[in-house]
Amino acid sequence: MELVDTSIGIKEILGDIPILAASIRVTKRCNAFCKHCYGNSGEPFNNELTTREIKKLIDVYSDEFGVKKIFFTGGEPFARGDIVEILQYAYYKNMEILISTNGSLLTKDILKEIQNINFSMFQISIDGPKEIHNKIRGDGFFEKAINALKLLKELNFKNVTIATCLMKENYDQINKIIDIVVEYEVDIYSLVLLLVAGRANSELDVTSQELKLAINDLFSAYRKYKGKFKLAENSIIPPALVPANLREEGLHKQFEVCCAFPNIIGIEANGDVAPCDGFFTFPEYIAGNIRESSVLDIWERSNVFSKLSELNRLDIKGVCSKCIFLSTCAGSCRASAYAYYKDIHAPFPTCQKLYEEGLFPPDCIVGE
Repeated sequence: MELVDTSIGIKEILGDIPILAASIRVTKRCNAFCKHCYGNSGEPFNNELTTREIKKLIDVYSDEFGVKKIFFTGGEPFARGDIVEILQYAYYKNMEILISTNGSLLTKDILKEIQNINFSMFQISIDGPKEIHNKIRGDGFFEKAINALKLLKELNFKNVTIATCLMKENYDQINKIIDIVVEYEVDIYSLVLLLVAGRANSELDVTSQELKLAINDLFSAYRKYKGKFKLAENSIIPPALVPANLREEGLHKQFEVCCAFPNIIGIEANGDVAPCDGFFTFPEYIAGNIRESSVLDIWERSNVFSKLSELNRLDIKGVCSKCIFLSTCAGSCRASAYAYYKDIHAPFPTCQKLYEEGLFPPDCIVGE
């Protein structure tokens, strides 16, 4: 399915510019200090949103905007003592709930309290086998993540997901991570490419050759264990990087739309508003604060969202302009493009680097 080029085009169809998905960083607090954290999490803000404010925000999303999908992230969401209450409230409002956690604070008692929620994604971060994961996140985090997976399985949670952020320290560990996915009967696997923001710098990023190796290992494991797990739709894998034989089976289609950008909105733990979770690092993309203006006013009147509403999603530079998937992929993650090139119309960095080094699939270039 091809994308409508702009939010204005969506308005012409729907009569309004909708928010299709939303995220809330419920806290900046995190008990880990990962070197690749684009949110620069660790210590909490001294003015984080209260339980009442987050519930009110959920009301606004649900009742005023009709948002159906909400993603809870952090920091570490389970570092909040009221996270169960927040999740249950979103469930009460009939929202599709996704959550990302390092798993280290999950207990059987906590999970029993949210066992009734049908999560669309319950994501646990695992960035490698024990030695690699603990090196990246801290001693004991691997063991706690595995324990969380065991508890989720024991309590029959659905859509349990393992997510891996690809970087130099783990690009050659994908096969071992997939073995963990299969061993613990995890439903979904998500490979996420590094967002160069916050604590994550370009030195952590993989080379094009390392990326190709990781991608090849991922799809080889997918073939090997076909039917044992799904690949996550939120994996930031451009469809052009899906092997040709799997594209023939249609696998690439689930990666064609990275997200609903620019028809999404992100709320920081202090109430700041940005186009999505990946833009909080950039002050120029902070559209306002929900303690100073209503979400509706920010969405309809801020310069940030006004400019994005006029953005032609197909007006992307570089290799993206030549790619056969432009009309459906639209340059993939715009936060990554802006972080790397400081240009919202820039190509997706991963694909551009592959193209410049002659490694981009030639059958995905128009006219080649």
